[in-house]
Amino acid sequence: MRIQLPDFCIVLLVGPAGQGRTQFAHDHFAPHEILSTADFQQMIFGEAPGQGSIAREALHYILEKRLQHRQLTVLDANMLGQKDRTACRQLSRKYHVPVVAFVFDFEDAVAREWAGPEVSSQQLQVQMALLREEGRGLSNEKVRSIWTFQNPGNWKNLDMERVTLPNNQKQETGAFDIIGDVHGCLSELHQLLEELGYGKEAGKWQHPQNRRVVFVGDLVDRGPQSLAVVDLAREMIQQGAAFLVPGNHDNKLKRWLAGRNVKVQHGLQTTVAELESKEKSYHEELKSFFDQLPPYLELDEGNLVVAHAGIKNSMIGRLDSEIEAFCLYGETTGETDEFGLPIRHNWAGEYDGEALVVYGHTPIPEPLWQGNTLNIDTGCVFGGKLTALRYPERKLISVDALQEYAPPKRPLPSNIPDLSPTEGTDLIDYARLAGRNLISTRLGYYITLREESTSATHEALALFGAHPGWLVYLPFDFSPTKISSRSDFPEHTRSAFAYYKKKGLDECLLHVGGRGKQVAVVLCRNKKTARERFGITREGIGRMFTGKGQLALPDHPQQEAELLEELRKSLDAAGWWENNKSDWVVLEAELEGPQAAVWGGYADEHRHIAQQAETGLAASLVAVEQARANGLPVDGLHQQLLVRQQRAAAYAAEAAQLDRPWRVRLWHLLAWEGNVGHQQPHTWHLDQLERMASSAGRWEIPPFRRVDLISESDIRAANTWFEEQVAAGEGGAIVKPGAFLVDGGTDVLQPGLKVRAPGLFRLVHGPEYESEWPALQNRRLKDKRLRVIRQFALAYEGLNRFVEQEATIQVYECIFTALSLDAVDIDPRH
Repeated sequence: MRIQLPDFCIVLLVGPAGQGRTQFAHDHFAPHEILSTADFQQMIFGEAPGQGSIAREALHYILEKRLQHRQLTVLDANMLGQKDRTACRQLSRKYHVPVVAFVFDFEDAVAREWAGPEVSSQQLQVQMALLREEGRGLSNEKVRSIWTFQNPGNWKNLDMERVTLPNNQKQETGAFDIIGDVHGCLSELHQLLEELGYGKEAGKWQHPQNRRVVFVGDLVDRGPQSLAVVDLAREMIQQGAAFLVPGNHDNKLKRWLAGRNVKVQHGLQTTVAELESKEKSYHEELKSFFDQLPPYLELDEGNLVVAHAGIKNSMIGRLDSEIEAFCLYGETTGETDEFGLPIRHNWAGEYDGEALVVYGHTPIPEPLWQGNTLNIDTGCVFGGKLTALRYPERKLISVDALQEYAPPKRPLPSNIPDLSPTEGTDLIDYARLAGRNLISTRLGYYITLREESTSATHEALALFGAHPGWLVYLPFDFSPTKISSRSDFPEHTRSAFAYYKKKGLDECLLHVGGRGKQVAVVLCRNKKTARERFGITREGIGRMFTGKGQLALPDHPQQEAELLEELRKSLDAAGWWENNKSDWVVLEAELEGPQAAVWGGYADEHRHIAQQAETGLAASLVAVEQARANGLPVDGLHQQLLVRQQRAAAYAAEAAQLDRPWRVRLWHLLAWEGNVGHQQPHTWHLDQLERMASSAGRWEIPPFRRVDLISESDIRAANTWFEEQVAAGEGGAIVKPGAFLVDGGTDVLQPGLKVRAPGLFRLVHGPEYESEWPALQNRRLKDKRLRVIRQFALAYEGLNRFVEQEATIQVYECIFTALSLDAVDIDPRH
């Protein structure tokens, strides 16, 4: 007789006393797997008579501990009546463990023979009757498998095989590419597979590094080609190139195929319409395919778990109907939202397991990391993206949806769970920051903090960063405007004006600058404010720091202190503190000064390049002129070298321009007690800043002008003014919308565009940028501009959180995330 036994289960031995239960247990199970009430009775009371209830209590305690650690356990105990099995049923449900039973139901004569003299006839008769009245009702108690022995010889030649659960694929170690909810988006799936490196050769799917795909479910419904997606997945699975866990939509389709009473709605109608043209045999194949799928998968020696809607740590390695339902549908709070849809419980926020859990089911704008979980359903069918996680690299790759195939009933951002940190947390816990991977901003953007960038960001801040208490805002680098058609003016204001005019704006602000370092300035009225509002005790009344979170003048603290004191006195004289009911202020500015102080190694690098170019070209010219004197035809080369020498000289002159007198040009009045300045137009900012710095000699506002985008003559005048300012020595300009915050609707509107003067452009792109002119004209700015928008949203969010006096961790996570965005590989010359 061959029996397949789950490798994790509770084994009940059900039968009267003296029927060989104990012998059977020791014949087929290891001693440590067997719990016996007789053993506990002996252990507790010795040879003396004792209370059976105490022995059973001890047995149940040890049983629970074993189930917690996923250990198969055999109960050699009196389990004849339903009441005897109550505790077992409760633990079975609690720990999601199946129950199997071996029933010893011998004929009366055989039972009496086996019982021996230790068991009285009366005792045996009572127990036999109880077995036949209640023991045979095991099938009604959700016991998974029951094997009945009607005579002792049944188990003599028993072949017992332990089998793992179908979800246990721990031996499959990857690497894997886990793909989110496809929902019939075949074109996007093909594009993503191609980007991941998958292709077909001789009709077989394969990857050059033997990677395999894991689909998180919901292959069907809503999208245009559900059956083609299923067929592709089936083919990959049959060829050993993929795995699949079912989603709730796949499960619903399976039930419809089985003839169950299923409502054809919520996208199922699109798949059913496709099935109308298919043969009945195809329907059966599809049902059989879905029937064989495990609710979730354990992969890579248990380090990776994939489930459609997620899975709790206590469920991993186990399987029952409750777990299957959780994997398909997740967990809800029992409440509904304003869209009439159930509110999902954020199980991922409570997950504490060591295995990485990757799931989908709930569409969101960006992949969401929470602790050691990842949601990769980015709503492709709703016009979002189709996303894959490369494992073990933990790298995310997405492709945009070609269109919106179905309107979401609930906007995708509404699906993001509450990610608020624990109340009262005031410490910077970098591990926690790395685990809370999505920042919601009040400008409507949701920014992902990617795990792979957190360690580098943490290290940079730890080694070179300013005190976290000061970091309530980070200045971000504006995106440049498009390359102009003029190589003598590679960037020009006319391109920036054209951008904002195309976006529907009527007015812009143009101000000059560009030769200094962009900084944030935090200034307190006194040290008491620095201590009480910013938590700073030993760093004076303020600091200046860069967009990298680093001190602007790390080697010149005295100069920084003098500049800050100069501004503080000006605010004192103007009565600014009293008028604005604030003892602190946050500003954005451009800091100019001596090269060594402001630019440090950056300036040294440019000087070195200029010196090397001048020396090398001079030597080359001497050699070429000697060749000309000897009659060699080198006129063309000579002319090229002269042009290169002129460019190198221009580069050197621009590098020297970095060396300037101390000056701070104020751009924005960002925040003060109870207020954030983003609601005011830029001209208001400049007016306020001019008053604030009225008696601070080295603090000023930059030359600026308002530009009417409706008037072509005003645009031409502004372009001319820009060129005049460049001729006078300015390094460039910033063009901004008239308003600080502009509602771009669904569009991404840049908060400003930088326009670099030809000299500064040469400094950034090299002495001979003209040689790269075709490539420069085709440069892509999409990634840079997207990063600017995200950093702008984070900067605004962080300021608001600080003004609203939220916990330090909540402010700092905006700063940390903004800095981590710099880890994205974008051409730094942009």
